[in-house]
Amino acid sequence: MALASVVSLAQAASANVTTIKFDPSRQGWRGDEGSLKPAASLQFDTPVSGQVYAQPLVYGNIVVVATENDWVYGINKATGAIIWSHQLGRPVPNTPDCFDEISPNYGVTATPVIDPTSGVVYLTARSLDNANNPIWKAWAYKVSTGELQTGWPITLGGTAVNDPTGPSFDPTTQNQRPGLLLLGGHVFAGFAGMCDLGAYKGWIATIDPSIPSASMWVDEKGSKVAGGIWQSGGGLASDGTSVFVATGNGSVPSPGPGTTAQDALGMSTLRLVPGSGGNFIQADRFTPYNALSLSSQDFDMGSGEPTLLPDGFGNVPNHPHLVVQPSKSSLYLLDRDNLGGMAQGPSGTDKVVDELADQVSLSQAAVWPGDGGYVYVTDVTATHCGCAGPLKAYQVINGKLTIAGATNDNFGFASGPPVVTSNGTMPGSATLWAVDRTTGQLRAYNPVPYHGHLVLLWSTSIGMTSKFAVPSTDGSNIFVGTSGPSTSPTAGHLLAFSAPLPPTPTAVVSSPQFGLNQTDVFSVASNGAVQVRWVQGAGNWNGPLAISPPGLAPPGAHLAVSNQFGLPNQT
Repeated sequence: MALASVVSLAQAASANVTTIKFDPSRQGWRGDEGSLKPAASLQFDTPVSGQVYAQPLVYGNIVVVATENDWVYGINKATGAIIWSHQLGRPVPNTPDCFDEISPNYGVTATPVIDPTSGVVYLTARSLDNANNPIWKAWAYKVSTGELQTGWPITLGGTAVNDPTGPSFDPTTQNQRPGLLLLGGHVFAGFAGMCDLGAYKGWIATIDPSIPSASMWVDEKGSKVAGGIWQSGGGLASDGTSVFVATGNGSVPSPGPGTTAQDALGMSTLRLVPGSGGNFIQADRFTPYNALSLSSQDFDMGSGEPTLLPDGFGNVPNHPHLVVQPSKSSLYLLDRDNLGGMAQGPSGTDKVVDELADQVSLSQAAVWPGDGGYVYVTDVTATHCGCAGPLKAYQVINGKLTIAGATNDNFGFASGPPVVTSNGTMPGSATLWAVDRTTGQLRAYNPVPYHGHLVLLWSTSIGMTSKFAVPSTDGSNIFVGTSGPSTSPTAGHLLAFSAPLPPTPTAVVSSPQFGLNQTDVFSVASNGAVQVRWVQGAGNWNGPLAISPPGLAPPGAHLAVSNQFGLPNQT
């Protein structure tokens, strides 16, 4: 039989990025970017004033970049030229007791959100007022022109609608790290503490752009404190109706069903339904049965965002809607229709779909639904050490989280989450992209483990990166925001890498002839990894041909091809 190999590549797509990790599920997966391949060159490097912690957003021909110096930019995505820019105020200097969490300035930390209908970007910024006191404001700009919208900015503050006699929002102790969520015409912003210091609480601001105005909600009522919503920068998540958040150290709920409203909501994954006037209905929650012990060791749930998995992921009976929750202690697999409450499992333990212990992470998850389905988390260690760890791939098999593979190289403490690009769920079409904070590298991996390893396909240096940096993609480009040292507060950059389609290797690479139980070798000349889509045979044979292993083939990889011939029971 004669074999011929053809590599097929989809055409580049132009796609907007309007929210952190691409959509409110926070899966970090783009299924419309099959042409984006791990072979890229630097297209431009645009300096900006201030460190870039927020994920760059893309709308039309403009990349929106916001910085810790309280600057927001509209940058031409093809040339890197600055089209418009605005300073939102004077950034707030860091203080010595804040152990360089963000240094030297606090400005815009959270990833903004763009309304895809109006083309308006909403963002929050911390700045100094005329008396040099910190203040939080929300802003709105037309992306295409940079025009400030009427009635903006608005100040975020006041008492909570669910605790009107409790303490007011204190901008001196609150930081806004999670990416913003646009849901039902409202913008939602989560708050935690500044460096885990002071009497902070977990707040959610509900912003109504139509007025504009803002209302505040709190997860720890009265004198209760902490319960911050920070999620390693991950966005508030949504299924289109509810808002999902994770809270950190603080006063915890009492044991019981998750549907019972309580005044203390620390150390929990929450499902909240937006109500009137900026209030929320406590629809459900999960709190580890040993939450007090975990909190005393700083093993908080709030170190990762809830990631809503695709419907039916893992084919788990009776659990079609799953959510994965990274934390500083375990990786939890929850049913988002019944999160589990507290101590509702056997003998007062956790009622969860699964829990994988000793998977410590300060990061977020990403998802690849194809090739059997994988969940990825960076910076995973077995101990709470604040040290480097690999990027791990997990599968849900028989309702259990299973480690399927990991990178050979580590990712430094507080490295950002990976993102996945693919051509739908076509097997072998995906690429996994991630930023390592320690080495300052953008890396691309084959997302399907090979003998337990995620194979590195490509990497490039991008300089100093911020905590939890998330790359953006628009079909043909990868955009990454970077930071400089604290001694150089204006040293932020927007880097753009383009991955043009390589010449398609259409030549017949060889025509080996083989019969029963015979093998031969053929090769493809290529300057990078290739995807073998199909193999064509000639002669008396019955399809289909099977390729093993499936997926992206790095240079030097061997593929086995098998097929059943016309003779019965012969391969």
